[in-house]
Amino acid sequence: MTKKSVGIYINKTTLQFVILNKGFKKARLVAAESIRIPEGEPVISSAVSVKPIELKEQKNLTPFESTVKGLLKQYGIKEGQVIATALPPESMVIRYFQMPCVPQQEYKTAVAFEARKYLPYKLEDVVFAYTISYDKVASNKMAVTFVAAEKNSVAACVKFFENMGLKIGYLEAIPCSLMRFLYHTRDLEPGQTAALIHIGQESANIDLVRNKVLYLTRNVSFSGKLGQPVNIQAAGQGLESPEDALLGLKFDNLFSEIRLSFDYFHRQFPEEKIEKMIFWTDERRMLDKVQAAGKDLNVYAKIANPFDSVEKGGGYSVEYAIGAGLALKSLYEPHAGVNLSPGFKKIEIEKLAKLILKELCVAIALLFVFSLVDGRKVKTLDTELNNILGQRSASQMQAGNMSRATIEARKRQAQEKFNYLQNLATGRVSVLSKINRLGNLLPEGLWLSELDYGKIRGKSSLILKGYAFRMKGDNQIKIISQFVENLKSDGVFLKGFTNIRLDSILNERYADIPVTGFQVSCSME
Repeated sequence: MTKKSVGIYINKTTLQFVILNKGFKKARLVAAESIRIPEGEPVISSAVSVKPIELKEQKNLTPFESTVKGLLKQYGIKEGQVIATALPPESMVIRYFQMPCVPQQEYKTAVAFEARKYLPYKLEDVVFAYTISYDKVASNKMAVTFVAAEKNSVAACVKFFENMGLKIGYLEAIPCSLMRFLYHTRDLEPGQTAALIHIGQESANIDLVRNKVLYLTRNVSFSGKLGQPVNIQAAGQGLESPEDALLGLKFDNLFSEIRLSFDYFHRQFPEEKIEKMIFWTDERRMLDKVQAAGKDLNVYAKIANPFDSVEKGGGYSVEYAIGAGLALKSLYEPHAGVNLSPGFKKIEIEKLAKLILKELCVAIALLFVFSLVDGRKVKTLDTELNNILGQRSASQMQAGNMSRATIEARKRQAQEKFNYLQNLATGRVSVLSKINRLGNLLPEGLWLSELDYGKIRGKSSLILKGYAFRMKGDNQIKIISQFVENLKSDGVFLKGFTNIRLDSILNERYADIPVTGFQVSCSME
């Protein structure tokens, strides 16, 4: 069954979710839905004012939560599903800055210290994450994209989804989701600098990006300025309809913010040029204004719908672009970029444990097949051995018609083949009996990922590969050594092997979880 990826975004009035899975060449849309939030419903959009003491467990779902859960269930999304979500702009801070290069082991401390200058909150009151790049920086500096969210908002978000039985695997900022969707559309070539303007009903998002680095982001709300009265009298004289006048006011407000963003970017990077300006909007009447804005700023400008790049996505509103960008996260870049989810590591460990169990079952099944094949080989060897014995008798009867040299050569060839087959038949290792022992010999915190036959230092060997992990940071090499000793001291497993040795140990990281990989070879006689 194809894996479904779920992105859910909640603004002040609406919950939107998008479900994607991988198509043949591009993402495939499964569903995109929106649900109006009842007035007064305490969801994520009001999380800024929620105090930690009020974040208690809810035993019963609200009518709104029941509606959301029921709709997700219609599309096969069950309890325990890992989702991606984003917090509202008012709950987050995104900053791009440059700082002197430091060793990787000092990133967290140094970046946090530098970021204090750009935060309106105390660092102790936020959850933060960052990415490092070296694009557009001097050789002795590094660029940081820093994202922070209030701890209260993150806690409220986690509680809301946990109450519906969902797990937050990915928690990020809206611009990160939009940028991911932009690159998925392939509207940008490597190295191009572009402005993405996502226009919704209540607000717009302006993002300046290059090489998957977010240099600047601005959120523009339409609600304040669009509350101004429209000249109905002028509209009645055929100059402009009230709806067109409102649309014009909306775009004028947005364009002034775009100009400010461009000016800021050019001050920061005077030698760089913004090459594209891509508008995501459902309003095609903006085309003339978009093209005029492009000429004014000397930038190629176009209106597009990102869902044209998604299989079965034709006709869907750009309002769902945030949810789609979130859903793309787990499909294409689960371990890249910013992630503020406090439960991400736990989810990854659970996934790792499930993968271990699945791989172990596959390994046992394969070895059972190997044992069956081994049995068939023995029957074949026995048959061939009997044929050789028969050939020896026949050769003795024909010996009178052969020269002495021919007889000696035939005898030597037959004896060599006989000895070879007899050694194979009588000296073979019973794979199945050894697999039955492996489960009892594995120390806690160690699992096998691969079992194979091969040549190690010229000898036929059973090769065991796997990983070791200890939650509390215990010595993982120690439990690998214990496993090797268990193999050597077990009489049933040891039978038929001349040597059991640890070939390699390698420290690795999986989703930022430290594990130790190993290979053990069991040489046969």
